Parts: sequence; structure tokens; C-alpha cells
Amino acid sequence: MSFEHTIQFGGDGMIEVYEREYEVGKVKLELENVNGMIKIRGYDGETLKLRIEKSWGLLGSEPKVKIRKEGELFKIFTEHRKGFNISFGGSKVNFEIMTPKGVEVKRVVSVNGTIDITGVSGCMEAKTVNGPISLNVDCARNIKTVNGKINAKVGKLLGNISTINGKIEVYLGSIGEKVKITTVNGPITLHLHPKFNATVDVRTTNGNISTDFEEIKVMGTGKHYGPKAATGTLGDGRNVLRVSTTNGYIKILKG
Repeated sequence: MSFEHTIQFGGDGMIEVYEREYEVGKVKLELENVNGMIKIRGYDGETLKLRIEKSWGLLGSEPKVKIRKEGELFKIFTEHRKGFNISFGGSKVNFEIMTPKGVEVKRVVSVNGTIDITGVSGCMEAKTVNGPISLNVDCARNIKTVNGKINAKVGKLLGNISTINGKIEVYLGSIGEKVKITTVNGPITLHLHPKFNATVDVRTTNGNISTDFEEIKVMGTGKHYGPKAATGTLGDGRNVLRVSTTNGYIKILKG
């Protein structure tokens, strides 16, 4: 394991940056954060490279980063404490990680912050509450935020994609047996592989539905307000894809 470390003191508080490199072999990565960005990239190297930037205010307490290996799991998580009765005291931890192909990214979770993941192995789950999610991966199980947009390119989706306040744009190669893609306030744009297999059910309340697929029939197109729907069978239709929003358009496109 290699290690580099710097610490700075500013007028607004402390900033600590350190870099570590681990020989982990074939493990499954789990990362839990509270406040801060998460960026993960897959690469062809042999070691897991980790860059951590911690910051906290003058009245706050230093956030702690814990790293543990438990069997096949390599777990990274943060702990935040109150400083002078101020919740978190403005503390934040940003992660930048390079993972080798032997590492499966299993679960990435945050509360306040962006999640950005590209080119990693494994069939992963990504969740945050306040912040956008951007993925470019071979496989994903569940992708969820509450306040933020979702932009994802997924070879195979085995779970659901959802937000409440934000738009969704997804490129899909294939899906599992039953998949839902939903938002409340925002549009949805789906780019489906030309040989996509699914029975598709699309619903919106205030917005329009359009599609490149002749197999998907749109109903209620003459209404400006009120429910609109589209259904159709793509390929053998053996899987089910449900797509819905309340306020926003829905586009189902080839590609």
C-alpha cells in the first residue's frame, strides 16, 4: 500500500487530501458517503487507487473515513460528528477512485452529493438523496435519487431507476424480468437497443409521449393535459418495462 498526504488550513476551515493505493485482488467494493462527491473509474491496472479530500469548518469536527476488508467485501464509509451542536459543521468528503477489472463495484450510496461511475465491473447499485447520478456501466441493479437528474448508459438493467425531482435519460441494451423507470417532476428519454426485448408500458399525466418504434402505440395524443399512455411489444416481449412521469414528456427512441 502506498500513501501520500497533505493538509491545508484556510480561513473557512481545514482541507485534508490523501492518496492511497491498495492491492486488493478480486473483491466487491461498497462505498457509503454522507456529504460529498463520488467519482469512480475502471481501468486496466492491478491496484485500487483512492484519493480522498476531506474538508470541515472551523466550528465543525473532522469527518472520518473508515476502510475495511471483510471477506470478499472492500468497504469504505464515512462518519460525521456534530461540532459545537452544529450538524456536520460543514464537513464534506470527496472520493475519486480507480478500480481494476478484478474489483466488482457492488454498492455506492450517498446523501448529499454527485455520483459519477464509468467503466467498472460488477452489477452495481447507486443511490443518493440530493444530487445527480451519472453512470456508464455494463450492468446495474438499482439507480435512485430524490432531488437530481439521472443520466445512465447501462448494458443490462436488473432493477429500477427513479427520481422525484429531475429528468432521466437512459441508454439501455437489455433489462431483467420486471423494470420500472420513474420520475415525478421531469421528462424521461429512453434510448433502447434496436433488438430490445420487452413489453413496454408508458404513462404520463402532464406531457406528451413520442417514439421511434412502430410497435409502440401512443394513446391520448390529442390531449394537452390529462393522462396519456403508450404500450407495445418489442422483440419477444418476455420482460416488462414500465415508464412513468407526472410532469414531463416521455420519449422512447432507437439507439
